[in-house]
Amino acid sequence: MSLPVECHRFREVRKDLKYTQAEFAQLLDLGQSTADIERGKTKISGKAVMLLQKLYGINPLWLFGESLEKHKAQTSVMPKTLVLDREGQENILLVSAKAAAGYPLNLGDQQWFDQQPLFNMPLPMFRGGSYRGFEIEGDSMEPGFHAGDWVFGRAIDSLMDVQNQSVYVVVLHDSVLIKRVVKEVNGQRISLHSDNRR
Repeated sequence: MSLPVECHRFREVRKDLKYTQAEFAQLLDLGQSTADIERGKTKISGKAVMLLQKLYGINPLWLFGESLEKHKAQTSVMPKTLVLDREGQENILLVSAKAAAGYPLNLGDQQWFDQQPLFNMPLPMFRGGSYRGFEIEGDSMEPGFHAGDWVFGRAIDSLMDVQNQSVYVVVLHDSVLIKRVVKEVNGQRISLHSDNRR
């Protein structure tokens, strides 16, 4: 009888990291040894899977044979296109409500960016931060923000940098939203909320 794929892959991860069975068990809070997991006699705990992902970026889908990618891809949330002035300083891009519909689809298109209005702020705090200005559409964030208002924001490096209960411009695959971001308990997931309760 052949062993489940997760047994082989769990062993592979341990060997790649150069841990003994006892050391790996202690690291993952699995008791005395990982031998029973590697022999298929014990299932890998959810906590161990979580620690493998958190500590080493091991993709849980790969571990259980559902993906070919061993390491979970880190998707960057930084803008892919910068707009510079003649001195090489980054300009602030203004994205109107009408242009916002095309923003997510054109993140890598320099020509689209060149057609949008730009300006720069002479203050040092606005240099090199990938700032964008977005025009608000709709009433979902009233009373703080109204249709036609402009918000300015700076790109963040990672979703881990999101401050709980703060307002963000969120760029999705097909839209741009301004929402209050709430981090879930483990900090790995977020939910978007409107301030307008109507």
